[in-house]
Amino acid sequence: MVKKINAKQVKNWVSDNKEISFIDVREIGQHSKGHPFFSISIPYSIFEIRLLELVPNKHVRIVLFDNNNGIAILAAKHAKLMGYNNISILENGIEGWLNAGFELFDGINVPSPPHMLRMAGCRRGPRLRSPLRRASALPSTRPHHPTAPSLVTRTLLVGRLTSSPTSSA
Repeated sequence: MVKKINAKQVKNWVSDNKEISFIDVREIGQHSKGHPFFSISIPYSIFEIRLLELVPNKHVRIVLFDNNNGIAILAAKHAKLMGYNNISILENGIEGWLNAGFELFDGINVPSPPHMLRMAGCRRGPRLRSPLRRASALPSTRPHHPTAPSLVTRTLLVGRLTSSPTSSA
């Protein structure tokens, strides 16, 4: 059985300078309407896919929370099967956080771990390889001219092909 942890203990963990993953397993719409500061959203619908990508350290402290509807328990079972071994669930979910007197923040544009590292004075944190390649590494679909931007670059910068024909109506 996964241990339950109260909101005050979670708040202490978030502030104790040790690695923690504070994960909201509610869907993104619910997360964006209100979530604890420094929590990240990994909706249960994509939990198994995103957990390995966003939490590569299988020994990190993980605190999951939901709407106190059992989704965090299901996510914890999946995380255990994936090899994660330090999993807790926020007692009473998001209501437990509110009842402890802590705030919720809306939107999804809150500081990310790299931003937190900069705030703490660190030059850089661990580097993870992106599965996406840089635009300059992608092959161009036309002969390259040294001074002309590639088709891929134009597409990324403009959002559409600049060389596409326009109708003169």
